[in-house]
Amino acid sequence: MRSKKANSKIIKGYTKALFESSEPNQLEQVNNKLMLLAEVWSSNSELVELISDPAIQSEKKLLSLRIFLEVCGLNPSQPIDEVDKRLVSFVNLVFENGRLAILPEISTRFTLMFERLKHILRLEIKTAYPVEEAQIAKLTEAVEARLGVKPIISTTVDPNIIGGMIVTSGDKLYDLSIRGGLERARSILSV
Repeated sequence: MRSKKANSKIIKGYTKALFESSEPNQLEQVNNKLMLLAEVWSSNSELVELISDPAIQSEKKLLSLRIFLEVCGLNPSQPIDEVDKRLVSFVNLVFENGRLAILPEISTRFTLMFERLKHILRLEIKTAYPVEEAQIAKLTEAVEARLGVKPIISTTVDPNIIGGMIVTSGDKLYDLSIRGGLERARSILSV
């Protein structure tokens, strides 16, 4: 079994290859279709098991892969355009290398690269109480002015937060909650 670090390098490699081989004006289309592929793959455990099972004959796996691509709107025999051709080729390569299981992670990383290129920043904000639209608008303006990016903000309510907020962006977490402050103070005082 591969380490998480090795798997991460593999995911980065595939993602970078697809990103760099795509035309800049096609990146959004590639991203959208890749997200669909990842969603269909993730939501179909029977397909995942079938294609991942070493006891299943390769012909059945290839047929299943073809059906998977067709369900996602990609005709492996006659791709409609360059984006479809590139994605069919990419999925076939990932399949042939036995790495179709990492397709959702490739899609997630591709989206992050695309959003970084387009200066988009996703923020997940957790608060004790619902955030009002006016507050979100002010936060959006502040982030745009300070960081020069277009934030896409989603909010959730977590009653375990005493006050303040916890902001997550990608793999970064900013705990601006009262509980987080108290926990940091406790750890400092207990040393």
